[in-house]
Amino acid sequence: MSIKETEENFRAETNRVLDTITEAAQGVNEWLSNTNCADMDVSEFFTEKNNGTPEHILKACLGCTVRKECIEMIGTFEKQDGRPGKGIFAGLSGNARGTYIIPFPKEEWEERSEQYIKNKLLVRSKDYQNKLRQIQRKKLRERAQNGSV
Repeated sequence: MSIKETEENFRAETNRVLDTITEAAQGVNEWLSNTNCADMDVSEFFTEKNNGTPEHILKACLGCTVRKECIEMIGTFEKQDGRPGKGIFAGLSGNARGTYIIPFPKEEWEERSEQYIKNKLLVRSKDYQNKLRQIQRKKLRERAQNGSV
């Protein structure tokens, strides 16, 4: 498959997801205007690169007052479709939604998505990274002392 075909397939799939979500969102326009992402560039939520969800999107989603409505809208769509779609909704990528949302009862979605976002932000924090480095250094020192390096 050529790069052009891959790009066309990605665009077609993204447009299909956006069209379906737009249909699903009919009647929920009241809460859509209250999202933290209302003024953000939509393309940031649909990226071809698999380099993780940007931190500013995670923070916007975590602090959003209508995250529950967002996760319910996309979660209901994905349960009907049977697979996670593209894009970031309520701070979760399609793969994360497939793991943390779709298999679980709707009542758990908001709590699970919040925990996921908090864990992602924690792992990216400098304090967490420093603790990991300290643990790794300690293990290396212990191995050196035991002569197992």
